[in-house]
Amino acid sequence: ATMSLRVVAAITVLAAVVGLGAAAAILAGWVLVAALAVQLASILDGADGEIARVAHRGSRFGAFLDPMLDRVVDGLVFSAAGLYLAAQVGGGVAAGMLGVLATVGHLLVSYSTSRAALDLRHRYEGRLVASGRGRDLRLLVLTAGLAGSAVAAWPLPVALAVVAALSWWIIAVRMIRSWRVSRLEWADVDVVIVDFDGTIADSMGPLTQLAVKVIHEELGLGVDDARC
Repeated sequence: ATMSLRVVAAITVLAAVVGLGAAAAILAGWVLVAALAVQLASILDGADGEIARVAHRGSRFGAFLDPMLDRVVDGLVFSAAGLYLAAQVGGGVAAGMLGVLATVGHLLVSYSTSRAALDLRHRYEGRLVASGRGRDLRLLVLTAGLAGSAVAAWPLPVALAVVAALSWWIIAVRMIRSWRVSRLEWADVDVVIVDFDGTIADSMGPLTQLAVKVIHEELGLGVDDARC
């Protein structure tokens, strides 16, 4: 068990180190190296979670650390791409702003996911809006832009524009959905259990436990109050 946790932790840290190396490579102008590093970091980041799930060796701190490191790497990689365009390619302020928009939008997608879960107890649905693999997709777009910039000037700004447009569209749709959810008191109730004259409570203990758990977690009532 300890060995599995160490392996997962090592892969998590290695993914972050490779991602930071990608940001440094972009600033140095080594765009092909950066493209490979971005994809390798993305693959490693997915691998640690899969290993933890398969081995059943995840940890609470690991679940906290992994997305924190992801946000650090993502912010630096997209920012570095914008700086590279502005300084080395000569794109100026407009190119730099593409990097800013892509960076902020990309990070806001992840941030809105966590805030919706914590503040609204809501999970977004839909292939693009839920963005379950959205980070991988946006990093793939950046990878293509970096690789293409080795032979032409346009692929990287196009890639950043695509990431920015997609991210901000997701944020806009999520804001609307979150506003709607906030106005519906029972929008995210997943289970409703009705007790007719004590029949369920008296004869089906597991259902009673489930009902108490749902009421306690979703409505914030104490366990004793939920049981009553």
